[in-house]
Amino acid sequence: MAGVDVADSDDPLEGRYKVQGVIRPIPCDGPVRHGDTPLCVARKAMAQALQAEKDVIAAHERVAEQASRLTRMDAAYRERYAALAARFAAAVKGLKAELRAQRRRILAETRRIGTGDNLSLQRVAQARKEELRDW
Repeated sequence: MAGVDVADSDDPLEGRYKVQGVIRPIPCDGPVRHGDTPLCVARKAMAQALQAEKDVIAAHERVAEQASRLTRMDAAYRERYAALAARFAAAVKGLKAELRAQRRRILAETRRIGTGDNLSLQRVAQARKEELRDW
């Protein structure tokens, strides 16, 4: 890892092993094992801490993204509800006006029929009178 120097430790060969006269680094990967050097354990702990931090940041981003999505959906539903409510109110107003007009037409037709019936009755009565006079 960058920034971590083996020369900082007390043992110059920490994290290294000697094979056939060549000093090679001990592989420092995987989970912490019993034979890991303190430097390797520290590296692994730092890697775990960094990964945990990345996981927390990713979780917060997902939560913020979900909250944003919910806010947008809520706003869209509010707009749609307001539009539907306005359309419904306009439709009800139009239907009430149409109902009033139909009632006026029905009343006018009823008056016309009634007037016609009265005229017919008057004519019938007049015809009877004339008939009685003719006898």
